[in-house]
Amino acid sequence: MPLYPYPPQARMERTDIGTLLVPNIRSSDAGTYLCVGTNTVGSSEAHIDVFVKRGEIIPSGVTIQPSIASVMEGETLDLNCIVPGTSPASVKWSRASGLLSSNHQ
Repeated sequence: MPLYPYPPQARMERTDIGTLLVPNIRSSDAGTYLCVGTNTVGSSEAHIDVFVKRGEIIPSGVTIQPSIASVMEGETLDLNCIVPGTSPASVKWSRASGLLSSNHQ
């Protein structure tokens, strides 16, 4: 695997807090990455091997965040349905007592 001391493509972003962001990761981004930290004492480095998996994740991986919700009456409830995978997904919400109105789908 190639070793990247710096981001190999302009679509990667280094933040000012030492984070490397790789949006929309591709199999071509796989490889060994290197981080070098320097301070008044000296410098040190760390390596990480990045493997990019391809394919769909099984549908049973759907989760809701947060997993437990307790809100005060009058507050807003914000639930996120997370559907893993590489294809566009659809989400449909319902309640145990029946479907929600169309503006809640």
